[in-house]
Amino acid sequence: MGFSLTNYFSQNITQVPNIFIDTYMPQANGSFVKVYLCLLRQMNEASPSLTIENMADMLSNTEADIVRALRYWEKQGVLSITEAAGQIVEISLLPLTDEGRQPEETASTDLVSAEPAPPHLIQPPPDIPKRLIYSPLQAEALKKDAEIESCLSMVEALLGTTLGDAHMQLVLYLMSDLGFSLNLVITLYETALSRGKRNPRYLEAIALDWAKKGIRTVEDAEDEVSSFNGTYRIITKALGIKRALAPAEKAVIDKWEVYHFPDAVLEEACSRTVLQSGDTNLNYTAKILADWHKKGVTSLKDIEDCDKSFFRQKNAAPAKSGNTRRNKNKFQHFPQREYSKEEYADLEKQLLHQ
Repeated sequence: MGFSLTNYFSQNITQVPNIFIDTYMPQANGSFVKVYLCLLRQMNEASPSLTIENMADMLSNTEADIVRALRYWEKQGVLSITEAAGQIVEISLLPLTDEGRQPEETASTDLVSAEPAPPHLIQPPPDIPKRLIYSPLQAEALKKDAEIESCLSMVEALLGTTLGDAHMQLVLYLMSDLGFSLNLVITLYETALSRGKRNPRYLEAIALDWAKKGIRTVEDAEDEVSSFNGTYRIITKALGIKRALAPAEKAVIDKWEVYHFPDAVLEEACSRTVLQSGDTNLNYTAKILADWHKKGVTSLKDIEDCDKSFFRQKNAAPAKSGNTRRNKNKFQHFPQREYSKEEYADLEKQLLHQ
């Protein structure tokens, strides 16, 4: 059911072009939208005067966040920026066109790539800015941002090798288009590397998922990683644990990664833990998994073979024990020799004369 809207505004109104709301806003980061609205608001002043610093204070952002937003809108063709001595000295809001963001194949602004995006680029959800490829000149312009430059250096250190173009392009996309902070990008890389993943496509997929879910802080990212870690989810579900895992429990589970067990094997170990111990003791599960690893288990079929071998040995043990008892009984019931009185007398004489 629809609802009605009533406008009681009479003055001090900031006009927002409908085309901005319909075409540009849905693709933009929320923080970037606030920066554009702030610019529109200042345009209504008789003598508009803004600085990066007071915009950052006004919007509770960092100065780097404001600069990234301005760079983003410049790339979209929404505004133009004039710089002098590395400082922004003028911002001009431009007429908006029906085509929306600047086409990828044109280069009407300094920050729009003339190179077509390679076909392997991951397509983000409709409400997330699409990824463009930056030319060397465009990349150098963006790297003037101190936070971006610092982030690139830290990512290079984490990777332990010279930063390739694929990772540089990804970092620029994350910070310039998605609005990720330095710390959030570093958390993203640390998360991927902890899983043994360093492919830019893998990192981009995680980043797009975070962006879609509105994850903007390191704390939110860490909660997401913890809650949706594949192994944690499998273990808690198999053991019937409804609460969040404690750090000590996560540490126990993390040690199992060296086994490289498939999910089905982990689930089977958890099932046996509950059935055999009547509890959800992760240390009990750890012993089961360690034993299976020692026996070379890699699948449920291997577990079945181990079970069969165990029962064969168990059934063989009583049979061997029974034979021993029967042999012992035969010895005890061996027919004894009967001696006469004369023979006993002779034995006694022999003993006495020894």
